[in-house]
This record gives sequence, structure tokens and C-alpha cells, in this order.
Amino acid sequence: MRTSFRKRSLIVLVMVMLLPFTPSGGFGGTGVAWADSVYLASSDNGSIVLYGDFSGDYLFFDWEISYGNPFDLVLNVYRVVDAEEVPLEPGELEYVDNGDTGSIGSYHWAPGHYRLEMLLLAEGVTGDPEMLVYEFDIPDRQPVTVHLFGASGPLQGLMAMDEREEVTAPVSIRQIADEAFEYVFHVFPDRCFSLFSDEYDFPNFSIDRGLCPTDGDEFVVQVSHSPYLLEIWNFYFTVDEEAGVLRGWLGVSLPDGFNYDTVIKIFGEDDPDGESCEGFFLDFTCAMPDKPSHVQVFALDGGDEWPTNVMFRLDDVHLDITVKDLDSRFGWVKQEIEFRVIGEEDGFALYRLVPGFASDVRHVIPDGSGSYTVGTWETQQFDFIGPDFNFPSNFVYLQLVDKEGNFYANSVILSVVDNMTDEIAMLEYTGMNPLSGDFSHGDPVFRDDDKSAGGRAGTVEWQVPDYGEYEQLAGYDLYYANGDNDILGGVARVYDPIADPEVFTHKLSNVPPDAKKLAVVPIVYSFGNFKYAPTFHVELEDRIAARLDHLYVNGDEVFPQNGSSNYEIIVPLDAIEAAIEVVSEGGVVYVDDVHVPDGTRTIGLSGDETVVTILVDTPDTEWADVYTLRILRMRTAELADDVLFGAIVKAGDEYEYRYVTQGMTAGKLMDQFVKDSDVSIEILGGNGQTVPNDLEVPTGATVRLSRGAEFQIITLRWLSAHLREELDIGESQPITIVHVVNFVVKKRNDVTGDGHFDKEDVRVLLKEMD
Repeated sequence: MRTSFRKRSLIVLVMVMLLPFTPSGGFGGTGVAWADSVYLASSDNGSIVLYGDFSGDYLFFDWEISYGNPFDLVLNVYRVVDAEEVPLEPGELEYVDNGDTGSIGSYHWAPGHYRLEMLLLAEGVTGDPEMLVYEFDIPDRQPVTVHLFGASGPLQGLMAMDEREEVTAPVSIRQIADEAFEYVFHVFPDRCFSLFSDEYDFPNFSIDRGLCPTDGDEFVVQVSHSPYLLEIWNFYFTVDEEAGVLRGWLGVSLPDGFNYDTVIKIFGEDDPDGESCEGFFLDFTCAMPDKPSHVQVFALDGGDEWPTNVMFRLDDVHLDITVKDLDSRFGWVKQEIEFRVIGEEDGFALYRLVPGFASDVRHVIPDGSGSYTVGTWETQQFDFIGPDFNFPSNFVYLQLVDKEGNFYANSVILSVVDNMTDEIAMLEYTGMNPLSGDFSHGDPVFRDDDKSAGGRAGTVEWQVPDYGEYEQLAGYDLYYANGDNDILGGVARVYDPIADPEVFTHKLSNVPPDAKKLAVVPIVYSFGNFKYAPTFHVELEDRIAARLDHLYVNGDEVFPQNGSSNYEIIVPLDAIEAAIEVVSEGGVVYVDDVHVPDGTRTIGLSGDETVVTILVDTPDTEWADVYTLRILRMRTAELADDVLFGAIVKAGDEYEYRYVTQGMTAGKLMDQFVKDSDVSIEILGGNGQTVPNDLEVPTGATVRLSRGAEFQIITLRWLSAHLREELDIGESQPITIVHVVNFVVKKRNDVTGDGHFDKEDVRVLLKEMD
């Protein structure tokens, strides 16, 4: 049976073993409880036989001594701390000596590593005395997480009780959904436990159906005020589309006191009453409604049907999944799983990954990203040969849980992948017989998802043929090969590909440049023997996506923003249309859903902004890339803020900067403006061209401020022109000190823009003299 679905698993003290629950009073001076002990070790000559009864921090040793001579037993127990043996003090352990039998132990050992020594001393016996040395570990409590669904708030007084009836409270509580909370308990790793609370009923009423840390360190539990609660420990569903039925198998435990008959019903979105299914838990069949909604188990009580907590949703869930092995050695697997939810994930509360090869069940709480990486599981050896091929362990179930704690029926079965890129040649299939035959795998294909030239990463797919009446597919070995089918190196072994019995798919990443084909060796199993079928090949064609190579608007090339698929251009205020030209080598171009064979189309403009959608389709592929072009018509806006020197004055419908001083460069003028970080500034000459920063501002120049499609034009007034106008100085006359003095005495106008006339204004005026 699969380890991950066992109700109880075996666990270790030193040798991995779980003992039955021992009632109080079995030891402690009343004698040896032989029925509860298991054999642990014996001395070299067999005179001392040691037994033990242990669980968590509870441990008692028993022994039997068969010795022909009178003896004295010397018994020492040490705790090993940093390689030093610290003897336990008298009184720390309970000790009973009955001569040929005895016991020693404690109900509560401290966690750590220990050493037990038993020595037989006998008079007249020469040589080394007979001795038994036994080392053991006492585990510490470990955190386990319970995802509890169905309670409107945190449960007050929720407790966990283990096999020895020891009770612990949660150390932390966290809400994960509207009626779902995460509780963390510290429990012993070899003790199953059950939950209890005065507020709700739980499906695990007895220790025999408790939560066992050997099954993982996270659990999903539903609570209810209803007595009709069952415990789910395994399930499997499959849809027979040809027959139009849902087939199911439920591993369900009936709690103590559940004495009701049950019925399984399937519901559709338009069928609130549901229809009964045929069969029972371990094998049932339901006729599929038009819009299947869910399957639920009902208890029959008093002539009525009462819903239990066992419900499975039948929604379609689409996931993009990649299984990785981070160990490149063949035969060694360090599994990691990446998955991405396609569509919304609002309805999910948990993703649950159940490996068949380990008891380490993983749970992921959605964070809204839709993309997750889970793993790695502990590195371990893998091979086809197992205790029972009919119950394989080379898979991982990916299960989904909704916000009410219900599972989705369509769990995804993921095959274990063994990365074997360390292999430089094909494996030697010694111990396997060849399987003869001409097997058709349909039309094997490789769908390259890497759109660039020379890069290949994608999915291989082929039809799984009938390998024989008694042959069962066990896996595929994948290799890279050149154009002549010569093997270049290993890729992976994919075990037991049972996710879809008819179609095999596998993702390849970073296909080597010299790999032209994928060589595939099918491995099958029948009557206890493995066989390898003839190798077949899949062409690894490099697909290259057509792209938008160049984009022109009104003859001007437009470039993508920060390497994205978004383009933007600003056109004049009075523009009423835009001529668009799309250049795409090998692509089929659509502009606003209109096919444009020559790549050109003229678009009418309305309002301040026009958005154009450009689609470039790559022929004979599913690729269609979408680009967005924003055409912004310029619009006036007031962008000027306070200036460092001078002032902005509205003159009619325009704004004027006062004053440009003699010899001021374009860079110096730009520095006078205080602007937001997203406002750009240019000094434009009379010809409309930008004036370089190191050149003097020419007559007729203007200042243009812009932010996106918004702009503001500011005219310039020179201080020298202001002086000539105020003092009636002719254009041919030079400005002298006399003119400056007259302005200071008679006019005293502010020329720096600070609102008053002072020595700074005089300093500026003196610089205007010719």
C-alpha cells in the first residue's frame, strides 16, 4: 500500500517501529509488561535478551537473562552530550530487578541520545564478562500544522490528545480563509493524535483514526456541528467520456458511533436534487450531468438524507506543471514541482502535494501569485524494481482544497522524473529482455515554447500504444540524439506515466544546440519482469515566432517602451489621422482586428488618445503576439512652476518669461525653471530646432515644457529690450551706465522676479551695458 495513504506508518526509535498504545501501570514496579514490548537486541552469547516499549518520551526496557552461573547485573544508562557520556542519577529512572528478569525506564525521558550498558559479573568465570550495549534516541516534540475548515472563528479550547492521552494546546493560530484557520501543535513524531473541542465535532473520533505525524506534518480537517462526519484518507476519480460516467473510489473511515447507511450522489449546476450513484465507497459509478457540480456522501437517518462532510468538487481546473529532479545522477531523485494556475485561483484555500515515495505531504497556501515551487523532497534512490509494481510509489498527487475544506475530484497525478543528464551514453539494459514488435506512437511531436531562434524548450507528446496483452507501461527513458540518431546524452527517466493512459507528455528545457532528436526507450512490465521496447525518435524542430520588427507612424519609427510590447507616439494637436506601418518578417499582421497583408493601415484619431491593437500571428503555430500602440495628440497645459530667476507673465493667450539676460546660454536658461521630475524642457530656436546647452539663447527662441502629450510654449523677453523700451533707447544706441542709473532712479522696476527692487536688480542691470 502506498506509504502516503497509510492510516498509520511505522516509525523509529533506533530501529524504526511503532508500538501499540500501552495503558498506564504496565511498569513502575508492578512487573514486566511483556505483551507490550518488542525485541531490541541480545548479547553476543545470547545470555541477555533486551525488549522495549516506547512512544515519544515514554520508554521502558525489559530483559531476560539465561546464565548458568550466579551473577551480578551491572546496569548503566548514559545520556550522550557532545560526545560525552553523562550517567543518569539514581531516581531519574524506575528500576525493577527480579533476578532473571527486570525493567528500567521512565514515563518522561528528556530528548536526546542515550547509551544502555548491561554487564554480567560471575565468580569463577574467566575472560571478558558478557555485555550488551544498546544506543537509542528519545525524540523531541515536532511542529505539525492542522488546516481546520468549517469554524467561523478560532476555536477556543482546541486541544490535541495523543495515544498516551497527553494533551497539548496549539502554539500558534493563523487565519487562511473565511472559515479556515491554521493551527500549529507540538507533538511527538511517533504518536498519532486526535483533536477535540467543546464547540465542534471532528471526523477523527478515535486514536485508531487519528492524525499521525508519520503521514506528514500537515493535515486538512473539517469540523461541524453535524454528527455525520467521516474521515477521508484517500480518493480517486476518473471520467469515462465515452460511457458518460464518473467512476470513483473513496478511502473513508467511519468514526465510532457512525451506524448509518450512506448514499453517494452527483449534482449538476441545474440539478440541485442530484442523482444517486451506483456502488459503494470502494467502487461507484455516477451518470454525468450536463454541467457537473459536485459529488457528496449522505447519511441515511430516520428516512432522510443528511449531508456528510465528504464532498468533492467537479470544477475544471487548469494547471501548468513542471516536475524537476535537482540531482543529475541516474537512479537518484531529488524531486521539485513547479505549477502555475491558469485562470483565477480565488476559490482555492490549499494546494496539497502527496508523494507516493515519502510520507512528507506538503501544503501550499495560495498567495495570489498563481505560481508556486514545492520541494525539494529528500534525495533517494529510485528504480523500477519494487515490492509490488501494482502499487507504485513513483508519483506525486497534486490535490486542491477549496475554502470550505472540500477536495477537487480531479487530482493531478505527476510521475516521478529522474534527471539523468550525467549519463553520456544510453543505459545498458542488463537484466531486462527486449520486447519485440512494431509499436505505433501516432505522430510524436515537439512543441517548442521558446520563441527565439536557436533556443528550444517545450513539450514532447505521443500516443501511448498497446504494448501487449499483459504488458504494462512502466516508464520512458529519454535521450538526446543527433541527426543520425547517435546518442548525445541522457535526459530523464519518467516513471509510470499514468496521468493520461492514452497520451504521454513531458517538458524539455534548454535543449542542446546539437540535439536534433529525442530518442525514447519504452520500459514495460509483465509477470514480474521488465522489458525494453524498440527505440523511437521525436524531431526537435526549432520554432521561431514572428515578431513586430519595426513600427512606423506617419513615417516616423516608434520604439517599444522599456523593451515591452507597448508603443507610444505623440502627434500634433491638429492631427486627424495616423498612417500606421507594421513590419514583421514571416508574420501575419492584424491592426485593430483587420488583416493588413502589406502591414499598412490609416487610423482616424479622436480625442486626446487613440489606442491601436496590433496582432502578429506566426503561421502554423498557436503563437499570436499582441502589441499596443498609444497615439497621443498634443494638448496644451500649464506646466510652468516658480522659476529661480525672473518671472512667468501671461501676455494675451501666451506666457512670457522675463527676462533673458545678456550672454545667457540655453543651459543656463533651462536651469531657471523649477519643474516636476516628469516634465521635460527644451529651448527651441526660431527654426524650431533645439538649441544646444552651451550656446547663447538666440533672438526669437522659445521654451517648450512637455509631459507626455501635454505641452506649454513660453515666449522670451530680453532684459535689454525691456530697458530700451522703458528708457526710449534706440536700437542702434549702446546701453550705458547713464541708462542704468536713470532706470534705477526713475523706474526701479523688479527685473529678477522676486517681487521687489534691490541691489540684485542693480547687479543684473549693470551686466546689460554694451
